[in-house]
Amino acid sequence: TLEVEGRDLVEFLFCHAQCDQETIDTTQSVIQACLGELAIAFHMNKENLCFKMDYKINGHHKNLEFDWNVVVNEQDIVEKILLVVRDVTLLKKLGEDAAEKSKELEIIGEILAVSETKFSQFVRAATQFMADCMRLSQVNIYDREVIKTIFINIHTVKGAARTLGLKNLTPILHNNENYFSALLENAAGWHLNKVMESIKECNTSLDQYVIINRDQLGRGAGEIVELSYDYALELYNFLHELRVEKKLEAAIDRASQLIDSLRGVTCRGIRDVIGEALEDCELVARDLEKPSPKIVITGDNILITRDGEDLIKNILVHLLRNSLDHGIESTRERITLGKHIYGLIKVSLSQERGTYFVSFEDDGRGLDIKKLKDIAVGRGILSPDEENDQTICETIFEPGVSTANQVSEISGRGVGMDAIKTYIEKNDGLVSLNLKERNSQECCDFFIRFSLPKDTVLKRQIEVG
Repeated sequence: TLEVEGRDLVEFLFCHAQCDQETIDTTQSVIQACLGELAIAFHMNKENLCFKMDYKINGHHKNLEFDWNVVVNEQDIVEKILLVVRDVTLLKKLGEDAAEKSKELEIIGEILAVSETKFSQFVRAATQFMADCMRLSQVNIYDREVIKTIFINIHTVKGAARTLGLKNLTPILHNNENYFSALLENAAGWHLNKVMESIKECNTSLDQYVIINRDQLGRGAGEIVELSYDYALELYNFLHELRVEKKLEAAIDRASQLIDSLRGVTCRGIRDVIGEALEDCELVARDLEKPSPKIVITGDNILITRDGEDLIKNILVHLLRNSLDHGIESTRERITLGKHIYGLIKVSLSQERGTYFVSFEDDGRGLDIKKLKDIAVGRGILSPDEENDQTICETIFEPGVSTANQVSEISGRGVGMDAIKTYIEKNDGLVSLNLKERNSQECCDFFIRFSLPKDTVLKRQIEVG
């Protein structure tokens, strides 16, 4: 107490504090203004006092809380100010640990709600997208095409994360997506360190899921392929014959059979892939407070590689969300239009001259041609005298063009169709917008058709039920 007695209160309190000068000056002003005055002066200015402080002394970090009160005389004049200081360092640490543990439990619940295979596929694709973002972030000058690619990648990962119900990851991706969206509009906010920090934050959040999945749940991020004992023995005997007994003729025939068997393990039927990608339709519909639509898949089943699977799933993430958000109408609108309350999404597979195509359409409102033209003209993409419906509607592939009324975590940025075009053309594929007739809403029904890169298609698969 001898070391404290007689010292200036504000200097004593704040000498080791980690706070700004304005907080110190304001606290000092309130104390000086209240001493010798009516107590009401204190109560009116009390909220301007400092109530929390980070304190650092002799290498030790402390979290302190202050409780201010006054001692008054019979005339209600403030004679003294009573200050209670509480060290809440341990309590704060326990609170942070509890919050972290609670978040960890939430993430565990989110992961367990997704099949191991589906989560592994998400991690694989997301990791590739974020690695691409990190590589692109090394460019030390503002490059709009680089920013656009990073933006599309984060938007795609966010869409997949939201579809899987990864609620602790989605907001972080959405916030960083906002940053890159702003950079596309205005380069003034670009700074190399900020770009790298933004991508690092996304990676850190993704890594948290990967680490919990691996360390807490004991599941690997890679896909597990199980082989029966009989199949493993058969494979061993084949290799033994080939290496030791050198029965080449028999080995060649057996090799063909084994290749066909392994192809079924390492590749997947495209209808299975599409069906799996659209399984999460119900979650997106629930977010939008719409009934889950009916989904119809038609056409041949073919075997596609893992790269083909990733490509299709990345494309369908955008198509599905755009379709549900501002394609298929609300229940009330559909009833008014005489439509079934459940929307319809159709995916068809076809082959032309050795190339496989996927077509996607819904029975929603279609493309609002007038609205699209107004947006395109306003952005300088089209001239005001453009009247060709096809030309107008193809502006949906332009960056930032969207007919959504507002941007949400689900869609509305005008990046979905642009991303689809980018992914397909990057993989040497083709994408087209095919218009139908104008409907009763003065919109144009349409379907999207894209080709599969030939190196992702192996051969036709035997039809299954």
